[in-house]
Amino acid sequence: MSGHGQQVKEEIYRGQKIVPNLIPKMRIDIAVNEEFVDVTVKAIIEAAKSGEIGDGKIFITPLEECIRIRTEDKGGSAI
Repeated sequence: MSGHGQQVKEEIYRGQKIVPNLIPKMRIDIAVNEEFVDVTVKAIIEAAKSGEIGDGKIFITPLEECIRIRTEDKGGSAI
């Protein structure tokens, strides 16, 4: 999923300064077993952190159920 943020970022376009009001954003959903949550969060932060506005956010929510369609496996084994 992608969208746009509203951070102000000045750019040069054809020799003139412009301030576009929509900065491209992307949403990534990752499902992991509970024992891999901390490792996954740490890896995302190490890869994405620049220290600038717009680095993003991580939301951790419980996953009620996961089903692998091909085999009909459920729960952690489906992830």
